[in-house]
Amino acid sequence: KKLMLTNKSIALEVGFENLYTIFNDRYTDVKEEIEKDLTRLQFLDLAQLSKAYNETNYNFVITELKKAGFILSNTADKEKISKVLDNIINSEQGAFEVLELAFKNKVLKKSDSYNSFISRKDIFLSDVKKDTYYIKFKEHYLNGKNTFTRMKDDIDNLTEEIFKENERFFKKERFFEELFSTRIKFKEIINYFSYLNEETDYITMHKTKGSGIKNVLIILDEYFWTKYKFKTIFDSNETDLDKIIFNKKLFYVASSRAIDNLLCIRITTTEGKDDLLKLFPVHEEIKL
Repeated sequence: KKLMLTNKSIALEVGFENLYTIFNDRYTDVKEEIEKDLTRLQFLDLAQLSKAYNETNYNFVITELKKAGFILSNTADKEKISKVLDNIINSEQGAFEVLELAFKNKVLKKSDSYNSFISRKDIFLSDVKKDTYYIKFKEHYLNGKNTFTRMKDDIDNLTEEIFKENERFFKKERFFEELFSTRIKFKEIINYFSYLNEETDYITMHKTKGSGIKNVLIILDEYFWTKYKFKTIFDSNETDLDKIIFNKKLFYVASSRAIDNLLCIRITTTEGKDDLLKLFPVHEEIKL
């Protein structure tokens, strides 16, 4: 396994970058929200069915198809469903186009959670398109006045609270439009499903807690996250004990996963090198 700090960095490697970005633009707890919405919208059901078909787990496929209302009674039915599932798995279309194809061919049956999500989405988008105040706010926001300070003199009675509320509306509208666009391909859903089930080579440091991995390689770099500063672990000038402990905990979780071999890499300059080597007395220096 390759241990990385963030799901964002993993999304780039595994192939669900657009999916992650769309959720990241709206939510703080991205992974939880992706999983919840993809479950509500039955994407994960379709991904699981596609995986079972690929792995010739036909008993599972037949059981799920019966639930959706597709009855396999003859050879023609088998050929039809095989063609549909092949098209779904190999599709280059947008994820929602593929999902509609699955519904149309009775590969899936629309759930109450799906219908509820679509209804909420349609009502919200209809409401904001008729909201003249929001339309004016959105126009200014898209023209670069995307903070309360920049916009406050352009719209009457604008308060910071009203600004934040309309900004939430903007992010929600953008989220729905992008989620239902062709930007997300069904292959990204498949890739995310594989990652969710730990079928890829990548895993976050946080998720490894409690598991053992034979060989572990840790890159002591922060990538896309400013929340962690691994330099504090070995910086003799660092005086913030809470910060030191915060970073040490994650480093401990990652390094204690190793069963046989552990290798840590840190790219550094001459400055701070002595402190680093005190923490790692057994080391090999590679000059770049």
